[in-house]
Amino acid sequence: ICRAFEVSKFNACLIDKESKAESIDAIGPRKMDRRPPGQHTFQCNKCGYRHAMRACPAFNKNCAKCREPHHFAKCCPKNVTHNLDIEVAEEEEEDPNNIVSTEEPANISTLYTNDLY
Repeated sequence: ICRAFEVSKFNACLIDKESKAESIDAIGPRKMDRRPPGQHTFQCNKCGYRHAMRACPAFNKNCAKCREPHHFAKCCPKNVTHNLDIEVAEEEEEDPNNIVSTEEPANISTLYTNDLY
């Protein structure tokens, strides 16, 4: 019994030493890599240029195309075109040798939305 007591006391001392070695003294705010405001630029989808946050030249400007605020005409969401693949039924043509030919390519068209086309 005495031997078991000594072993458990020794193990308790080892655990206590390990926890002291890995203790944390204080937790502070994480330091971020702060860059000057001019270096935080991105490609803006409202004006089409690269600029800092909250420095968009299109802010409070009306679009020349749709008259809605906060974007330029070149970035207008109404400019989106949808490409549609339209398959045209291929007509079977007979040639003089009574061979059926269906080698005509399908027609592909572009559909413009919100325009006068």
